[in-house]
Amino acid sequence: VFPSYNLRSLLCLNSEQSGQGSRWPRGLFNFKKLRLLRVLDFDRVSFQDGKLPEGVGELVHLRYLSFRGCYLEHLPSYIGNFLYLQTLDLRVQKDCIMTISNVIWKLERLRHLYFPLAFQTPDHGGMLKLDSLRQLEILEGLDTSVCRAKDLIKLTNLRILAATAEGNLEDLELIIHYIGNSSHLKRTSLDIKKFDCYSEERLSFIKRLFSCPVLDTLQIEGHIGKMSDIGTISGRFTEIVLNGSELDHDPMPTLENLPNLRILVLE
Repeated sequence: VFPSYNLRSLLCLNSEQSGQGSRWPRGLFNFKKLRLLRVLDFDRVSFQDGKLPEGVGELVHLRYLSFRGCYLEHLPSYIGNFLYLQTLDLRVQKDCIMTISNVIWKLERLRHLYFPLAFQTPDHGGMLKLDSLRQLEILEGLDTSVCRAKDLIKLTNLRILAATAEGNLEDLELIIHYIGNSSHLKRTSLDIKKFDCYSEERLSFIKRLFSCPVLDTLQIEGHIGKMSDIGTISGRFTEIVLNGSELDHDPMPTLENLPNLRILVLE
């Protein structure tokens, strides 16, 4: 359809009002003839056959690639050849679990990386390397069950971090150490799954977590018991979500004085 070989930006927008991803029409573009593309943005497009259009793998000059709102179950390994890529947005539909090969570490020019809500590696247990992405400024959706938490130490230019951890104390310690010692971070968010505080060691960690002066958003799934046992809570928090905390006392005397808190969820 598009004969222009000099095209630099292509936005493929789904105009349907239903919010569902429309299927990609085969043969719409000959991507092999668009090798000078710098920006490629798919919006709510459904790649139900699991494959991107033919020729996308040859767009090695891309700076920006987005699949936001799309249905794409597999990210091709040839993404690792896009060495000039600065922004990679993988925030596909919520019901789509994306499989990501361990190639993102090759994209050393990346500045903005957005992971899906749920993702995995092809070998179901392998971990994605990120330690070479030293120019990264935004990292959202980091999941320590799929990505190595220790790689954060190498990411010295991060400005924004949003991470999820599965309750592994070692990973959580690495994240808090990184957050507490980073001079560049402007906004941080941490979502902790399956973290019951029945031991002194875990309660001690929770105390340090709530007093962390650089955390903006905190979500915890697991038993806490008494907010009064937490001690000092940082006034920086804008959002706190406690799920399954089994609080046995009114938490408001502890929480009501937080000056920047805008969202509080007690489930």
